[in-house]
Amino acid sequence: MDLEKFVLSVEGDPVRAAVMLAMTRDLESEKELIAAFAARGVTTAATMLSGRDFETRAKVSRNLVGLCLNARIVEKLPEHIHPLMHAIHEASQTSRIMDADAAQNYCVKAAVARCRRWLAVCFYGDMGMHELSAHRTIGLGVQVLGA
Repeated sequence: MDLEKFVLSVEGDPVRAAVMLAMTRDLESEKELIAAFAARGVTTAATMLSGRDFETRAKVSRNLVGLCLNARIVEKLPEHIHPLMHAIHEASQTSRIMDADAAQNYCVKAAVARCRRWLAVCFYGDMGMHELSAHRTIGLGVQVLGA
């Protein structure tokens, strides 16, 4: 199997790009992957998020909207910000980092990818009620941007 081809075969698939980017282990590999995806027409960006579930909801949203605006993944338009917020919410729910049933801490890499009008947000990292009980989690949100 050609691992480079496996990782970089993301044309038209922002979900795959977001997952691959969220799983990078260091800043150097993150930057290399962002450049490789850009060469294939996929716009991506990543950042680290950490906090305590329900106490950081607004911070997560602001950070990711800022990340996407700065990386030119979305424009400052309701038809872009609204689907982005839904994708963030879906990624939060599916990763369970914003689980209201238990007060949990988390530290995840958030990756965003856009292919044409499709947008994907992926959270990958650790969460737990205590640092010795932490485990891995991954969550994904996918939306279509308006015109």
